[in-house]
Amino acid sequence: MSKNVRIALFVAGLMFGFLGAEAQKADKEGTAPGLYTEDTGQISFDWVKDDELEEPHSAMLFPVFFENKPGKFYMQFDLGSPYSMFYRPASEQIFGPDSAGRIRNVTFRIDGMEVRAGEIPVRAYEGGPVKDGKIIVGTIGMDLVMGKAFLLDYPNRRLMIGANAAALGAPDPTEAFVYTGKSILLPAVLRGKKTMLFFDTGSSAYPLLAGRETFEAMAEKGGSRRRTEVKSWDKMLTVQSAPTSETIEMNGHRLPVRTVAFTEGTDPAQARQMAAMGIGGMTGNKLFLENRLLIDMTLKRFSILD
Repeated sequence: MSKNVRIALFVAGLMFGFLGAEAQKADKEGTAPGLYTEDTGQISFDWVKDDELEEPHSAMLFPVFFENKPGKFYMQFDLGSPYSMFYRPASEQIFGPDSAGRIRNVTFRIDGMEVRAGEIPVRAYEGGPVKDGKIIVGTIGMDLVMGKAFLLDYPNRRLMIGANAAALGAPDPTEAFVYTGKSILLPAVLRGKKTMLFFDTGSSAYPLLAGRETFEAMAEKGGSRRRTEVKSWDKMLTVQSAPTSETIEMNGHRLPVRTVAFTEGTDPAQARQMAAMGIGGMTGNKLFLENRLLIDMTLKRFSILD
């Protein structure tokens, strides 16, 4: 899913409940058994830019290769999606038309890492499968890293996957995070208050997407503001963003936010409910571009590495 879909899910309110329902529905329908991979592997990734937002890190793309289909395709790495999926009609270039909404017995390579799946769901998506000349045929979701440790090395544009931190040549992660409803929530301090932030690799355009109250408090006074129309699966949303000089404290690091955003039309009561639950917003790739992020899905612990 794209960053725009992540925004739509955030606006839904209790995001982890929504994603959990999506995952349960997929499991019930038998459409998301998960990807099977080697114990260790390394995947290089590319960025796709968004010209409208003037954002060079709009989405994180993995190169993928399929047997008997020459050429390189791409899938977006999106931990906001509980499972991997292909997009229709782009996937029809590889597999032909599907009649059951799923592709069965799939084997392909993500960069140099072989993955297999008993079946992968297919979802109609007409939202621009070609970006920067790259044909995007689907999403790689949370199922790629479940039960594993992974290191997102942003400066070197690579994802490393292993059984634990030692297998990645990294120190043990130092701080606990929350994993609920197939979503990762990282502990942070925002404006002097402890909070939890959804972490989503499908969200790259904004370092922090928060409620309007937080946005107004963090936005530079007198600074420029930008309103952008973004498209989710089936609707248009308006996101307002502004520069900020504030930082997020996380895992012993003080990370500059630089840009804060909120979605117009969000129910204030919904935002207050999320705040009462200790959820301060959502972050993604852009907050960590100068760092390496280590996450162990078995231990439920993470570290930010320089």
